[in-house]
Amino acid sequence: MANIDHSRRAFFRRPSALIAKPVKEEDSSANSWLPQRPPWALQEATFVDQCTRCHECIVACEENIIFIGDGGFPEIDFNRGECTFCEACVDTCKPSALFKQDRQVKQDQPVTETEQQAFYFDIKIDDSCLAKQKIHCQSCKDVCDPRAITMPWPKKVTSGAIQAPEINIADCTSCGACISTCPSQSISINPITSPNSLPTATTRAGGDNKTGAQT
Repeated sequence: MANIDHSRRAFFRRPSALIAKPVKEEDSSANSWLPQRPPWALQEATFVDQCTRCHECIVACEENIIFIGDGGFPEIDFNRGECTFCEACVDTCKPSALFKQDRQVKQDQPVTETEQQAFYFDIKIDDSCLAKQKIHCQSCKDVCDPRAITMPWPKKVTSGAIQAPEINIADCTSCGACISTCPSQSISINPITSPNSLPTATTRAGGDNKTGAQT
């Protein structure tokens, strides 16, 4: 795992009051919503069933981004910082509500593809982005270690045009580093439940809402 330069993160971080808008789980009732769970959380129904609300994952989190959410269950808040994927929360989770195959293999608990990715989040940059308003800013790009955020020129370059951010979903780790650094609070991150809910398009820019099942 690559080392994270936290001093660089702190330089770019801005206070944010952004509250992510949760999305509906595909197979749940119309009135239920998905909270943002810690990394490697099981699918929502299984997570809630297995989590004992011991809050050990909150204590273990080195970035202090896990907090007690609704019902006493742990949630994650990227406004407080990013996930470094240190796996401390997984290591401390005795009921395995947070489960990573190569860390905790159990013969009596089948491991699915969904459980192997730290997060299944959908990330978007809306039109309030400073760069989209023709104000130079690349805060999100500067803190993106996997280089999932790029700043291409628009296809039709006109007078006064500047580079605006785009997110490459295939490269994004959903670490959340870009959330707290965005000065205009333009980046939203929403949990989804299944790999089949992930975007089929490689690049998601702005408000593009294309989703579909992956093959």
